[in-house]
Amino acid sequence: MQNSTTTDYKHRKFIERVVEFEVVWGLKSDFGWVSSPSNDEAALDVLPFWSDRAYARLLAKEEWQNYQPTEIPLAYFLEHWLPGMFKDEVLAGTNWDASLNGKECHPLKLALELINHLKSTNKHLILNGAGSLTALESQLKKDLKGKFALQSYMTIEELITSVRRKEDENVNYAVYGIYGQPLVPGTKLFIDFPIEVNESDQEIYPEAARKENLDMIYSAELLQDVINSVLDQKRDATFEEFIKALIHYDVHDDFLDL
Repeated sequence: MQNSTTTDYKHRKFIERVVEFEVVWGLKSDFGWVSSPSNDEAALDVLPFWSDRAYARLLAKEEWQNYQPTEIPLAYFLEHWLPGMFKDEVLAGTNWDASLNGKECHPLKLALELINHLKSTNKHLILNGAGSLTALESQLKKDLKGKFALQSYMTIEELITSVRRKEDENVNYAVYGIYGQPLVPGTKLFIDFPIEVNESDQEIYPEAARKENLDMIYSAELLQDVINSVLDQKRDATFEEFIKALIHYDVHDDFLDL
């Protein structure tokens, strides 16, 4: 079982030493880089990284015995690795120990944390494509925010992706559409505030959804539950399988067994 105090300490050490030496270490073989199922997010994988070659080498044993500590320049890690991991929906592990205990990070949040420490220590890092740390930071924050926004349309695929990436966390919303419209790939849905109920038990639709003449299709909680149910059964589920699960719930008021 992970101790949060120890995990946080190892993570801070990762940030500090990676910024100091401008190198990240991973474990690599002829078949690629080491990865492991997440302990925190059942549907996701984690790519572990270390601040020091010696820490990485400690885990090059048993099923990872054919992997070798391999360095990644910090600039390349920030500009390419972490944004790529975000697109692939893979988490980053920092300074895991031999029991595979350690912090699991959203890749873009880890990138922003590294940039913040670079700035706070006045460390100059030469980037290749982004230009400046400030420009890279701005782009990462934009990517982190994603396409999820209230009072806007999203395709069903964009919506599923946002929920999978947890871009909708801490947002009070509901999903609106045309009642009876078949849910198919490419269907556009509207994101807005939830319906409110007044003292007379009348449903009050948010103004934007009402002007679009739309009906509420899913609450945020229901949408998240259906998507998470699919992910619990199949980590690499397709959009078609998510859509099938949503349709199944609409018809049967129950989660689909894949």
